[in-house]
Amino acid sequence: MCKRVTLLMVLLSFRSAAPTLALHDSYSKGMELVASARWSEALEVFQEGLRIAPRDARLLNATGALLIKLSHPEQAEFYLKKAVEIAPKFTAARKNLAVAYFESGKDKQAEAIFHELSKGPASKPFAQLFLGLIAEKQGRFHTAVSLLEQSGTLAHQSAPALFALARSHTSLGRPDEAVAVLSRLRALPSISMAERVEAAVLLEGAGRAEEALRLLQNAESAPTSSTMSVLARIAQKAHKPQLAIDALKKAIELEPRNETYYLDLSALCWRHNNPALALEIVAIGIRQIPGSYGLFIQKGVLLNALNRPSEAKETLREAMRLKADHSLALVGLAITHTYSDELDEAIQLLEAGIRKFPGNYYLAYSYGYVLSKWSRQRDDLEAAEQARRLFERAIELRPTFSDSYYQLGKLCLSREPELAASYFERVLQLDPENSLAKYQLARLYLSTGRRQRGLELMDEVKQQGMSELEERVLAVTVANH
Repeated sequence: MCKRVTLLMVLLSFRSAAPTLALHDSYSKGMELVASARWSEALEVFQEGLRIAPRDARLLNATGALLIKLSHPEQAEFYLKKAVEIAPKFTAARKNLAVAYFESGKDKQAEAIFHELSKGPASKPFAQLFLGLIAEKQGRFHTAVSLLEQSGTLAHQSAPALFALARSHTSLGRPDEAVAVLSRLRALPSISMAERVEAAVLLEGAGRAEEALRLLQNAESAPTSSTMSVLARIAQKAHKPQLAIDALKKAIELEPRNETYYLDLSALCWRHNNPALALEIVAIGIRQIPGSYGLFIQKGVLLNALNRPSEAKETLREAMRLKADHSLALVGLAITHTYSDELDEAIQLLEAGIRKFPGNYYLAYSYGYVLSKWSRQRDDLEAAEQARRLFERAIELRPTFSDSYYQLGKLCLSREPELAASYFERVLQLDPENSLAKYQLARLYLSTGRRQRGLELMDEVKQQGMSELEERVLAVTVANH
């Protein structure tokens, strides 16, 4: 997580003097190798020196620091504990021991040492840096921001620290501050491709999709499949479907046996009203990955969208045989029956699914959806009430799934319009581009005196288009899962 910060500590520790300790030739030779970035050779030299002088705290510290650099923090602990036992006032060894604990995920032990180090003026910024990183990891974002900012230039020189600070601001609902922090990355000598991707994701989350795209497209290193996948997701947010399609094609080319890229590309084609092409992409994926549960579900849902329900049902039954937890395939099959207006069969499937997978929010949502449709067709108030309970259960299991709020809003429309409006507003908080919720909310606003806002929402709906039927939206959601 924090290799740049760790390397900074390694270099500082090598330059720190340990009073009254003898300097062995092996230490000088090792330091020459470190200066040439020959880490493994330097480690061998330091360890050879320890065979001659096993209680030399400086050699112990150097060995531990290099083991951290080489991603072996738990091994480093042995040498660094020994160095601190021999020379309790050897600050560099104490710092490196705290870093080793931090890199090993032993935050409690790391915090204890960093708190002690923070009492010394010289070590305080360094300690604040790591205490801030720990606070961000633990979700204490206000504390993280305070500590990281107090660490001053150390945080500004460290990509992991800048990312922790940006993530903290994002979590606190401060997108502009997060963007300002990310701009400091430009002052660093270089950032890795992984760091570039993380910065793009944070920028996109702050509403800066165009900047995020530029950051990824201007990268000099060769693209990876995961980078292309992120690029595709951000391109969709920026309303650039062709760029997203090209990126996913490249991801498939780089990693042809990853089902996610076929699923994403086919779902993207479907959302742009080309289910036939989406089905072709899934077929290519199945040839590459014959036992892919996700691709078989996608195939079944797409066959149904192309009005081939018999093939869809058989494909989804086949998907159910591929995996013990086949809840999503079961939902897909129920949707297929719903499309064909076979609500009895859909209800039987979903009742069995709820019994088998009681903690599955999406099953609860789908069952509620089918029951709400049943209640409208038959004016069945008992079914409507059961649907309401199922949507509430889905929200309990997954509070961020916006469709559950949308369906609750529809159930309340005629009898409780204010409550319905609150549900549609919640949908738009979670999914600001949801045109169905915008349409329903616009109609409510227009009928309850909020004419200006209602007209604004209706204009947004017209710009987005509302060609989707709700069943199609539900099916696309299955594909996206």
